[in-house]
Amino acid sequence: MTEIDDTVQIRAVKRELRSAIGDVSGVWRRLEDAVRREADAIREIDAQGRSPVPVVRFADVVGNTVTAGTVAEIRRRGAALIRGTVDRDQIIRWNDAVAEYIDDNGYASQKDDGNLQKYFGGLSAKTPQIFAIYWSRPQVEARQHPNMAATRRFMNRLWRFCDSGDEATASRMFFDPDREVTYADRVRRRQPGDTTLGLSPHMDGGSIERWLDPGYRRVYRNIFSGDWDRHDPFDGEFRVEAREFPAPNTSTFFRSYQGWLALTRQGKTDGTLQVVPMIQHSIAYLLLRPLLDDVPEDLICGAARGKAQAILPQWHQPLIDAQVSIPTAEPGDTVWWHPDCIHAVGDEHRGTDYSNVMFIGAGPLCAKNAEYAARQRARFLAGETPPDFSPEHREKAYRGRGTEADLTDLGRRQLGLESWPTEGLSPARAALIREAAAAGG
Repeated sequence: MTEIDDTVQIRAVKRELRSAIGDVSGVWRRLEDAVRREADAIREIDAQGRSPVPVVRFADVVGNTVTAGTVAEIRRRGAALIRGTVDRDQIIRWNDAVAEYIDDNGYASQKDDGNLQKYFGGLSAKTPQIFAIYWSRPQVEARQHPNMAATRRFMNRLWRFCDSGDEATASRMFFDPDREVTYADRVRRRQPGDTTLGLSPHMDGGSIERWLDPGYRRVYRNIFSGDWDRHDPFDGEFRVEAREFPAPNTSTFFRSYQGWLALTRQGKTDGTLQVVPMIQHSIAYLLLRPLLDDVPEDLICGAARGKAQAILPQWHQPLIDAQVSIPTAEPGDTVWWHPDCIHAVGDEHRGTDYSNVMFIGAGPLCAKNAEYAARQRARFLAGETPPDFSPEHREKAYRGRGTEADLTDLGRRQLGLESWPTEGLSPARAALIREAAAAGG
């Protein structure tokens, strides 16, 4: 593939943004002060042995008893842990079945193409800890589990998803929070003592796109006008219109959250997820940092086409100072983080047992996600790698692969194999479902 030179566009965008903001240095001083105060508060909470990341019981999700204060804190932090999303006995069965699927099909003896290492730029090529399997029966069952659907519905409803506070009279919905599109992803099985999987702080879902793509520019319109404190990270307007530059392992799907389902217990010393839990401040800092005078004109700090957005000490140290581990996750817990949430993976797994998860994010129904589903469903039926990932297609001949026979009615709709019904829905919701059906073929 011919390398694309984005230099000219980067310089032009910087000139345009500086002109729109006006007093860049004044805006920056106010933001930098707010970031440092927020980081100090996060470090103090962490030092007290508490976690800034909110914890919610699944029983409260389904009982509709999550407090308004907790909802506000999730929206402030950009991440949450949901306790007891799936029954522990079911988790044990899935964990054992995933291990059997990997071992019985000789995964370890099959060559990895290295694209994951290229995307993150720092992974070791030793014994795999992230496995490029997508269609094992446990993964298929977990994605369509009704408790997972209920949890994603709760999390999606933290977003503003239509252009009116009154959904029934809204003229246009951005996405449907109650109807999900499956986004098949991998599994992590991290061995005790592993030091090969540590990931420095980063952001997925594109890098330079956040500055160069017109759709992303509309998402961050308040930040790019200098009014960063008016930016609502959970405003769904324009999110589904943002477009990522094509590259292996770069998501072209609107994930309202990245997420995973814990298959084993894992705490802060077990090489697990770390986050920077100040979503509004951190995205504003990231986006405005390249406009300062100490940054070369053709550089966007830590951003490169086809790579994860790197968060680097040279440019982003105050954000790194606010990085903390998630609370200890038990088998069956789920963890969710906003697509603009900076996150990392601990360098070393110092525990005594495997640290295992299924990566399962949230992708609400919209035309963008339905179009992805149309490409993905053929891959599912053939046992091939999903569209956003490097096309290894290793599972085509795997024993124990999930098939169409393993899908429930919900699973079929999530994969785009059946249409969602529209009877009794508001006109705006029905229109969005029809739009998504047309986009999904």
